[in-house]
Amino acid sequence: MSKTDRVLFLLLLVLGLALFVPSFLRAGQGRRMVQVELAGRLVREFPLPPEGSPPRRVTVPLPKGEAVLSLEKGGVRILPLPRAICPQGICSHSGLIRRPGESLVCVPNRLVVRILDQRRAAAFDAVAR
Repeated sequence: MSKTDRVLFLLLLVLGLALFVPSFLRAGQGRRMVQVELAGRLVREFPLPPEGSPPRRVTVPLPKGEAVLSLEKGGVRILPLPRAICPQGICSHSGLIRRPGESLVCVPNRLVVRILDQRRAAAFDAVAR
């Protein structure tokens, strides 16, 4: 590899990073929304509080009781449910989700909690199912 090849390689590498880094930094700056579905129907939608805001709890009514969502540290999680409502409690062991596209699912209650990026969602014209 000659000196010219090395210089050209470094220039292309720097150019590639210069194009990639700003888009990577902007990716987390969209308005993130929490969407709660029960049995395929949207029941709640609210903005995800930014990291550093005080913890907040949101109650979601279920057929056999209620689920409590904890909004903390820039994310959302499902607090442990009683065994009568969710026998294995896998949904509460899933932990905190923070990024758009991540979801929490409680299969026995048909509850889905997902994080959406409002900016990306607005880019679509239609959704086919």
